[in-house]
Amino acid sequence: MKRSVSISCFFSLLASALLFPLTAAAVDGALEINEACATNTGCFAGDAAGYPVSITKGGHYVLTSDLSPISSDAIQVHASGVTIDFDGSTIAYAGGGSSGSGVRAVGVVDDVAVHGGMIRNAPENGIALGNGARVEGMIIEQPGAVGISTAGSAIIRNNRVSAAGDDGIVTYDGATITDNVVYGSGQNPLDGDGGDGIQTRNHSVVRGNDVRSNSRRGIRVGNWAPGGQFGNETDAYGCLIEGNLAAGNIDGIHAGHTALVIDNVVFDNSGTGISTLTRASLRGNLASSNFWGFNLGAQTAYRESSITANAIGPIAGGGTAINRNDNYCSGTGTVSATCP
Repeated sequence: MKRSVSISCFFSLLASALLFPLTAAAVDGALEINEACATNTGCFAGDAAGYPVSITKGGHYVLTSDLSPISSDAIQVHASGVTIDFDGSTIAYAGGGSSGSGVRAVGVVDDVAVHGGMIRNAPENGIALGNGARVEGMIIEQPGAVGISTAGSAIIRNNRVSAAGDDGIVTYDGATITDNVVYGSGQNPLDGDGGDGIQTRNHSVVRGNDVRSNSRRGIRVGNWAPGGQFGNETDAYGCLIEGNLAAGNIDGIHAGHTALVIDNVVFDNSGTGISTLTRASLRGNLASSNFWGFNLGAQTAYRESSITANAIGPIAGGGTAINRNDNYCSGTGTVSATCP
């Protein structure tokens, strides 16, 4: 009887030992992605050996090592409802490749979240996702095209994008873009027209971002096809642009129609500090040491703003703008420094 119990215990322990690595391979139920499984075996069902790692089912995935693709996407997402936790890991392209994005959604794929890591030197985009994307806490360095690109209703928060070949962050309608640092965009612009720090469209919130030294606009609201370039900007309406810093770009902030533009600091831009189309409202902005301070469209009101030391003058388009008082204008421009 004792021998039977001992044998039973031995097989129970053996089974536990065999099963333990499978349990350890998951972190809080997440499926692991690492260099070893990516290159040798495939990381889970639906993924074959070699890059890209293909995610075909919704769920939680975690990187447990750095990844080193050469000329392909590192991770392709083919299913909605996916969360990818980098857990501090890096996708670093080895160089010499002509194509490939760090994380790319393929087809109609929505509600993908990516957070907590770094993507370096992707030949194409750092991250390219669909509707309802959420990108947080990522560092994107020197992507060949766009740093972070999404379709509508995205949340883009607390990321750093540097030296993008084209634009830094590109989103569509209804995005929330907050607390990002974007600088040096437009190293090799696809359209030959420079790179914007942040691009978005209708009904978006752009708040608390630091956009510097981008080769076109720091923040740009306008109309374009997702994944494409800006076309007719007259369709862009109803954005809140608040508390951003835009410096050293060509133009600081272009706000579109019916925008609320409040408490931004724009300085040392070689073009206009803040420009709008029609029926916008500006409050509490500081524009200094730009070419023009503001360039305001028809029926745009401004108040409680300081517009100083801009090379040509404080406000272009001032004949159709509405001074709602408590503004301060000064400078040595060729037009009157009085707020119109």
